[in-house]
Amino acid sequence: IAFEKAGIIKENQPVVLGNLPFDAISVIKKVVKTQKSKLYLFGKDFTISNIQTKEDGTHFDYIFPELNINFVNIRVNLIGKHQALNCSVAITSFLLYMKKKNLQFSEMSIRQALEKVNWQGRMQVLGKKPIVIIDGAHNEEGVNALVDNLKNIFPHKKIKIVLAILRDKNLDKMIQHLCTIATKIYLSKNKSKRAAEIEDQVNVIKATNIPYETFFDVMDATKSALKESKEDEIIIITGSLYTISEVLAEIDKGNFSFNNEI
Repeated sequence: IAFEKAGIIKENQPVVLGNLPFDAISVIKKVVKTQKSKLYLFGKDFTISNIQTKEDGTHFDYIFPELNINFVNIRVNLIGKHQALNCSVAITSFLLYMKKKNLQFSEMSIRQALEKVNWQGRMQVLGKKPIVIIDGAHNEEGVNALVDNLKNIFPHKKIKIVLAILRDKNLDKMIQHLCTIATKIYLSKNKSKRAAEIEDQVNVIKATNIPYETFFDVMDATKSALKESKEDEIIIITGSLYTISEVLAEIDKGNFSFNNEI
């Protein structure tokens, strides 16, 4: 995969890499050398620190020594520690582009742009009382990031999860990990042809002893979770991009809304 991705590297053009596995970096470095490009590596050539995830986004400090850049307490309008890393790659790429084109920029313009970032379906907050978050985590890695973020942001909150996964995913590990933070699972099946059967998902949840209910429709599961949740609890809708798209579609049609919708 790294070799295929490295196909976009152009001769004598800068290459910005995030926190990739060692093997992937090794592959890309060979292409960089062949193309006589300059490599900017996260943790070596640019860094971030003081990462704080909050309901309003992710705050962090950014340092790029080569350009004498030090941004303190930047906020990106996305939730999750991994978003600080993603953002640092974007900032570095932007700064190198501006330098190459000899264009001017201001720190304030960068800050304002990051605060307006909108990535639908990625830790997206839809409601406040209770807090309702949709996240398109659809594989083991995505679920791991989601769970880690929720533990960090809402360490003492009760979390209910509306869940519908595709059958070609690692159901066991995804569901088991989500059950480590859930007080109840509202299990459903989305409208994708690849949707996992409810019974297959139930078989995994049963082994965790987490309370659950099953629904034949994602919206029915969502409505039930809302009805049973207190204002200080958290509802997460996740498992697939298909799952969250069904909720967003109903909102767009004006058929559904959350309390204190944002």
